[in-house]
Amino acid sequence: MFVPGSRHEWSAKCRRAEELGFDVVGVADHLGFSAPFPAMVLAAAMTERVRLSTFVLNTPLYNPVLLVREVASTDQFVDAGVWNSGSAQAT
Repeated sequence: MFVPGSRHEWSAKCRRAEELGFDVVGVADHLGFSAPFPAMVLAAAMTERVRLSTFVLNTPLYNPVLLVREVASTDQFVDAGVWNSGSAQAT
């Protein structure tokens, strides 16, 4: 799912996805979109049972140390086992 422009819109979209029975809320990691980790933390706060995903992270765009901090912080604020992340490597 794409993250809409406001906190209210994203929260409503996540709650609606859960109401409709979706199992996963995914956040794209593309330049020009909202950052995926804060969006997942907010999605976790707004829902009760859906799993969260970043689809595929664009790891070449991140400093490795800062990426680890983002992942660890997300893990701290989101219940264990609720989210997962893929990664893309430059070839």
